[in-house]
Amino acid sequence: MPAVPTKPPSVRHEVVEKHVPVIKDQARIMTSVSQEYLQSLGESMVAVGQLQEIGLYLQHVVENGKTIDQLTVCFGNCRVAAALLMPQMTHLRAVIFDQPLTESEFLLMRAIENFHRLDLTDFEKYRTCKELISVNPGWQGQDVAAALKYNPSMITRVVSLDRCCGAVKKAAETESLSASQWYPISKLSSEAAQLEMLAKWRAGATRDEMESAGRKARAKGNAPTVKMPSIKIALADDISVIVKGQGIDIERAIHATTEALKALKKAKAEGLDARTAVPYWKDRAKAGA
Repeated sequence: MPAVPTKPPSVRHEVVEKHVPVIKDQARIMTSVSQEYLQSLGESMVAVGQLQEIGLYLQHVVENGKTIDQLTVCFGNCRVAAALLMPQMTHLRAVIFDQPLTESEFLLMRAIENFHRLDLTDFEKYRTCKELISVNPGWQGQDVAAALKYNPSMITRVVSLDRCCGAVKKAAETESLSASQWYPISKLSSEAAQLEMLAKWRAGATRDEMESAGRKARAKGNAPTVKMPSIKIALADDISVIVKGQGIDIERAIHATTEALKALKKAKAEGLDARTAVPYWKDRAKAGA
């Protein structure tokens, strides 16, 4: 793990015009907070003043062949954005780090400033950890925890989202799924098992109930897999679906029926019927399509 600086960098405190600071990755940051929140924050700063300085660092940027000095925000993005909405505010108090920062130093400084906020969601913590890991090859969860001076076991839970399927990640981002809830899901190896656990959470299962269900699912998964030469699925109206092949288990049957449904829909879209679709599917299977 790269050494984390223990000595505070050289800084100066200044008042800057509110249009001077540059927000890095502005589009993503601005979509992560609501306009109502920024408006409320701006109004509070007008009413009681700016209670906390923003953090800026000196960055050398090349524009039109010339190198210019630019002050980039490393923490306080929302305060800058809120001030821009307030005509009454013209300046912001800032602490300026004089030396240029590497991408890793910039992300670490921003993470340390933001990570201990009470309103930071677990998904935002996950995204912060991923940013730090991406610019520090070789870093793992414990390295992030050491750099942020944060509980290692909590970081383990946060980054476990990497082992979850797309639907779980989406729920973590757009719903209220927390790290303590996606952690037991991450321990399940199959997507089907993870989706089943996600459904339990949406139905109101507690963290302890999810942990218990996860242990049972893993124990069941360690049992020998039962395979059959064919599986017959009886449906309503005297209809049956048969999946045949070499050693068919439930997982393979799920995959096969999913692919079969896609093939049926494609055949219908192309105007095939029950008779003409059969040789069409057979030819595609031979071709490996």
